[in-house]
Amino acid sequence: MNRILPAIVFVVVLAIGIGMTLMVYRAEEAANRARFEIVAGESADRIRDQVRQHVALVSATGAFMNAHPGVVTRPAFDTFVGGIGRAGDFDGLRGIGYARLINTGDEALAEADLADSYDLQRRVWPETTDQAWRTPIVLLSPDDMRNHVALGFDMFSEATRRAAMQAALDSGEMRVSAPVELVQEITEDKQAGFLVYIPYTDIPANVLASARTPVPVAGFVYAPFRAGDLHIAALSRTAEMPVVVETFDTTDGGKTLLYRSSDFAQQSARSAYGVDRSFEIGGRQWTVTIRETAQFGGANEWLNTFVLGAISLLLAAALATSTWFQSKPSPPPKSCMRFMRNRCRRRT
Repeated sequence: MNRILPAIVFVVVLAIGIGMTLMVYRAEEAANRARFEIVAGESADRIRDQVRQHVALVSATGAFMNAHPGVVTRPAFDTFVGGIGRAGDFDGLRGIGYARLINTGDEALAEADLADSYDLQRRVWPETTDQAWRTPIVLLSPDDMRNHVALGFDMFSEATRRAAMQAALDSGEMRVSAPVELVQEITEDKQAGFLVYIPYTDIPANVLASARTPVPVAGFVYAPFRAGDLHIAALSRTAEMPVVVETFDTTDGGKTLLYRSSDFAQQSARSAYGVDRSFEIGGRQWTVTIRETAQFGGANEWLNTFVLGAISLLLAAALATSTWFQSKPSPPPKSCMRFMRNRCRRRT
């Protein structure tokens, strides 16, 4: 019994320590999961709020145009858009523009707008369409290299953009398009994008007079967005979030990629937590999948679990060793040993 007693002590104490360590691990796991839920919620909120703040700028531009009936000149438009752009974070928003709604065959009206506003001799493009209406871009601020390329583009000729504009016409409200590649993507660094459309209903008398047949609205105040720039700006605002994200447009059960963090696959392979968040933007549903990065846990992750496990192991080993020493038979006293040696000598 004395031989196995140290082993029994070691197993019993270690088992108690393992049980306590598991309890601490589960408590830390629950705390980490709850903390990640908070971080994930904040990350999704940042993306949603970034879009909504920019959409508010587009709405403000629409209100500005409605407050100035008639054709808004390019200097007035650029001044207003430049002013609201300086008032906030413009990352992700390529600009704000105006697309005139015309009947197919009235392209000369839009081409005259481009000549007057930009001194630009450019035909509405693409040159042909199978649609009854056209919506060429006649104002777009700021007038940088990317945006200048887009002037004159008939957005109604492309199905995804057309669907968003038709939805805006039907509802009379702001609508967002499904993911598209913007015509401003003229470099190798291409990103998915989307567009926001707000119907501009005030049709000046001279526009009505020049149109061959009536149009339902004068055009659309619109804004092109680069989804990658928008996500990066949202997630790094104030303090960078320790997450990677993947965002899909999931409207009507579809699934079209808007944005994916560059190391999403690598981080997802080692991540322990994952959260999906969905929200509605201008008639579209976005679903954001969020995973934690190595920076989420920090240097002290699982510290309490590790410390308690190490202490339990050391304590079990110490008590087992102490029991072993206490259970060893004690050597006879030196006086007894001398007596036995003397007795042996007498016998010999």
